[in-house]
Amino acid sequence: MLPVMRTACMKLGVKIFLFLILFLSLAELFEDFSCGGAAIGRSSADLSVHFIDVGYGDSVFIEFPGGENMLIDGGGRAGGANVAEYLKDRGVRKLDMVVITHPHPDHMDGIFTVMEKFKIESVLANEDIEGSENYSDFFKAVKRENVKFSRLRRGGIINKFKGVKLQILHPDKLAGNPNNDSLVIKLTYKKVSFLFPADIGGPVCDRLAQEFKEELRSNVLIVPHHGKSGTEKFFKAVSPEIAVISVGQSKWRDIPRENETRNKLEEMGVTVLSTDQQGTIVIQSDGEKVWK
Repeated sequence: MLPVMRTACMKLGVKIFLFLILFLSLAELFEDFSCGGAAIGRSSADLSVHFIDVGYGDSVFIEFPGGENMLIDGGGRAGGANVAEYLKDRGVRKLDMVVITHPHPDHMDGIFTVMEKFKIESVLANEDIEGSENYSDFFKAVKRENVKFSRLRRGGIINKFKGVKLQILHPDKLAGNPNNDSLVIKLTYKKVSFLFPADIGGPVCDRLAQEFKEELRSNVLIVPHHGKSGTEKFFKAVSPEIAVISVGQSKWRDIPRENETRNKLEEMGVTVLSTDQQGTIVIQSDGEKVWK
């Protein structure tokens, strides 16, 4: 082979090699990017649960192993802006499911902002939604955005997300108290579970502990009613490794009761985290264990 041809072939080979390196690097990069509802830079093998800092209120964003996602509550009006910004920063473009545990403003009002910013496939709520002050505005928004809507009650099971089961443990019927009528949701992924009891009060906590016993056991618990609720009987039944208090400054905040709850849990050896101290808290799982 002539020297000129040999040199040309070598240069061509180097270019092809560099092109392949660039192609493989880009392919790996795009695997980390959103595809539908999945977010940037997360392993598809893990379950990620984000307790978003919305001040005094609740909002939990869940990324499922198959790439789908779900939002439980949206905080208050100000909190909704935090939720929208957090999801945007995560690379989220749509929400596969939104659940409203009960129609109090610190859980529901932020959903309006989220509905304006993201495509939502479906919204689920308890039957108490029709008694809320925002009922009319809520259903106008659902209709305007062409979102599927359905109601949940005790005994409901959601198996939409691969490898994950969502059980509705409460309420079986409405008692006329929005807090005590909150949806209580248990998420199970392989050997790991999370419990989301929203704003239920002490009597409901005790009743659930009595009725479900060991079935209530969960690795991670969001403490009922922003740390103001929950009983020793309930905490022992759940027996969490990690408890999260979603709270911030508010006239509704009850710091003495919150501290009492924290002490109960810590005496049981539970790791207690709170959004007012740690900000947004992310807990992940591979189905065998949980970690922060």
